[in-house]
Amino acid sequence: MKQSLITKMLLIGTLILSFGFQSCSSVKTIDQSKLEGYWQLKTLKGESANEAFKTPVPDLKFNFAENNIYGTGGCNRYTGVFSLTDKNEFSAKNPVATMRACMDANKEPQFFAALSTPNMKLSLENEGNTLLFSKGSDVILEFVKSEELISQKDILGQ
Repeated sequence: MKQSLITKMLLIGTLILSFGFQSCSSVKTIDQSKLEGYWQLKTLKGESANEAFKTPVPDLKFNFAENNIYGTGGCNRYTGVFSLTDKNEFSAKNPVATMRACMDANKEPQFFAALSTPNMKLSLENEGNTLLFSKGSDVILEFVKSEELISQKDILGQ
């Protein structure tokens, strides 16, 4: 009888601990409405976007209705299909871009490669005004909330 009681207590304790650990390790899914709007690149693999781009800085917008992202890469416009899991894992395989000749130095190819990194973790910081794309402990892309995408007119200098 005493052995049975001890076994039951251990079983109950184990169940309580396992549920406790699951709730601690669970990831809170980012509310899609917090990702709406325009985002402007702040850093590309730790480098300031203002230093990496002499052209307009890349930007990003999510279209959840069609699972698309779009924006400017500094010189060219881009769009692509993305996925975002309930664990905040983001993937956008090879967004397509226009093929304009870029006259100013920029790291647009590196930006597109970084944006195509599979299974990056998305997180929001600074009260939802900073969007991080991370792989492990490395921040690949950092965006800040912006008022609007840079217009095509601004890119063409008209």
